Amino acid sequence: MWYLEHTLNKYHTANLITLESMVGLVGFRTIPCYDSDVKQLIEEQGHMRGLEDLPVMVDTLFLDFDNGESASLEKTKQKLKKVGVGFELKFSGKKGYHLEIKIVPLYGRFVMQRIKSFVEGVLGLSKSEVDHTIYHNCGLIRLDGTIHADTGNPKALVDIFFGDLLEINTVTKDKVRATEIDSDKFQMALKRISSACEGQIGPGERYILIYSIARNLHDAGVSLETTAELLLTLNKRFCPPKDSNEILHQVQRL
Repeated sequence: MWYLEHTLNKYHTANLITLESMVGLVGFRTIPCYDSDVKQLIEEQGHMRGLEDLPVMVDTLFLDFDNGESASLEKTKQKLKKVGVGFELKFSGKKGYHLEIKIVPLYGRFVMQRIKSFVEGVLGLSKSEVDHTIYHNCGLIRLDGTIHADTGNPKALVDIFFGDLLEINTVTKDKVRATEIDSDKFQMALKRISSACEGQIGPGERYILIYSIARNLHDAGVSLETTAELLLTLNKRFCPPKDSNEILHQVQRL
């Protein structure tokens, strides 16, 4: 099951709902969705900060054009139609337009960076043409029917093109894997494990610590088997420990 943040304004509230229950709501939603592990982390910490390097899922590409009459918008629409990709065009409620494109779902670390690279590199849309600031792990977008505070107009569908899902293919650093052990990174990860073993790690800190150390070991080129062994040892120091299967699940996602 996937979760997203829903808020009535542009301020984060850490109010998470299921993706399915979003239908008919007004306000704003996060562009990425979160799995149950990230949901638990958000609920434990009570805010949306610190999500930059965690895995997310995205099934819709949002393009926010500030100027609805721009040549860039029309060019992008024609490009999508030419390759048979479906989209919905929506008036934002002020002067801009949102082009919403269903994509083959992406899940993992750096998904939002991949999307931003695709928008800039493949679609050729610069920061002056579409809003790039929404492409991060808690980026917000206005929901259909939401009244714009400046005009009193709602966000509304104005055009639709039926077609295929868009497949985003970009090569980013999450595809890069070290072939040799980086001793400096490995030693740094071991120091973090040693430091964690010396302190008391409570429920609100376990997930982010496990995931960040797993990333450190992964980036250093450590095998998944050794990573799992080290993290299971660290887990014994938690109060209370996490389920061992949850630790192994984190390792398998690297």
